[in-house]
Formats: sequence, C-alpha cells, structure tokens
Amino acid sequence: MTDTAPPAPPPARLPLSLDRIVTEAIALADDGGIEALSMRKLAQRLGVEAMSLYNYVASKEILLAHMAETVVAGFAAPREGGEWKPELRRRSMTAHRQLIRHPWATALLAGRPMEGAAMRAYQEATLACLMQAGFSLAEAETARRSLDGHLYGFTLQELARDASPAPVDPAAFPLLHALSGMTEEEDGTPDIGHGLKLILSGLEGQLRQKQKRP
Repeated sequence: MTDTAPPAPPPARLPLSLDRIVTEAIALADDGGIEALSMRKLAQRLGVEAMSLYNYVASKEILLAHMAETVVAGFAAPREGGEWKPELRRRSMTAHRQLIRHPWATALLAGRPMEGAAMRAYQEATLACLMQAGFSLAEAETARRSLDGHLYGFTLQELARDASPAPVDPAAFPLLHALSGMTEEEDGTPDIGHGLKLILSGLEGQLRQKQKRP
C-alpha cells in the first residue's frame, strides 16, 4: 500500500482592503476605460460579492475619488527651495506621464474639485513655489490654473490623437488634408514641453515687470 499525499490546500484569498479595491479599480479602468468600471465587474475581478465592496467604499463616486487621489499621488509636486521654473516644468511633465499611463484620469481630474489630500498638497506646493518666486497669492493661483489648463488640455489632445481620424475631403479642406498625411515630425506637432516653455517664459516676463515697479 502506497501513501498518498493529502491534496494541497487551495491558495489563500487575499484579504479585501480599500487599497486593493482601488488598485484593481484602476487596473480595470486602464484596461477598458472608465466606462468599463462598475461595482459588479470590480467585484468579479476581486472574486467577491459586489455588496462586500460597500464595506469599504460607500458609492462608486467615492471610489472614483480614491482612484483620482491615487493617480495624483504619482505627480511630482514642486520641491521647497528649488528653482521655480525647473520645479514647475518637472511638475507638469511628471503629471503628464502619469496621466498618459492612466488615459481615463485626465477627464476625471479636470472635472473634479480639489477635495483629496494628495491633490490639495500638490496644489499647495505649487502655490508656495510661485509665491517664493515673487508672485502674490492671486497671481500664483492664476498661474496654477494656466499650468493645469495646459496640462489637462494637451493631455486630452494627445490621447485623442491616438484614435483614427476621419478622412478629410481634399477639395473642401486642402490644407487639413495635407496636414493629415504628415507625420508628427513633419507637421511640427509639439510635445507638452513646447507650450509649457511658453507659459513659463510668460510668467517669467510678468515677474520681471512686477519687480521693476516702484
């Protein structure tokens, strides 16, 4: 008679937690867009009943807020004591890369108030950087809005360029038709740094004029 080994126990299921729920929700949105995210699909991905999720997040809206906070936590806030222009450039460039990694996040963040701790810390550091450079609080807020408008707007445009454009009628729109056949190198499509340079140069000029005033 031969001894048989007892069957191996099934792998232990990872315990449910808010961090795990948010991580899987982000992965689900990354895979299929924000429209693919539902509490039912998320529960299936986690191997639990949908009602279990509500012990950690009271609604999908609260889940979206946690997802937005997690994305923002990957942004690089301006560092205290750093040169203001390089710090603000680093701020926008790292945020842009993070948003490209999570294509659903730009529209979500652009339409949300600054309620989360990560977003508020990010914006607080931005205002502090601008004020240390010499801008007033009101001027710093105007500059911050310009930087964020460029960040979100450019990122949305870049994400849209990945889609196949509709053909352009060469007879009606000859210039657009010619442009549609060019590569990004040929048509001079800028990266986010081009517009960012213009904004920062304009802010620098504003600061110089401000410093010249008696």
